[in-house]
Amino acid sequence: MDGAPFPTLSVERVQFDAGLELDANGDPVRTPSMQGAPQYVGQPSDEIDTNWDLLIPSDMNITRDEAEQIGGAFYFYPDTDIATIEISTFHVLHCLDEVRQSVYWQTYLPDGVTKLQQVHVGMSSENKSGISKKKHVLTMKQTTASML
Repeated sequence: MDGAPFPTLSVERVQFDAGLELDANGDPVRTPSMQGAPQYVGQPSDEIDTNWDLLIPSDMNITRDEAEQIGGAFYFYPDTDIATIEISTFHVLHCLDEVRQSVYWQTYLPDGVTKLQQVHVGMSSENKSGISKKKHVLTMKQTTASML
């Protein structure tokens, strides 16, 4: 070991092309994506879902001892010494993917928004019967826009 407390992560550069530009009115319009670039937008498809899955790595779990070495506050799963961590850039990408899926809620959220999805974006849980799909989409767009 080279003295580093944790192994170095490898980096893979990925060019993201949303296939969007602003027209003369400032409204977003679809454009052809770069030749050979992975597709991340468009009608729901296995290809697009797979590209998002490949773009966003899995979270990493750490032990309580490792968390103490890193410092900071962590949430540990009940009755365990395990916390999940994630690089913030990947969390922003995850949220963008949530927005994408919310636009196509008929495909990705056919049964409505789950409690976990509400908590994830900081939505109020005052409505015990669930939250409307439209409100979920609007909240996801606002949340993601504020992160960018």
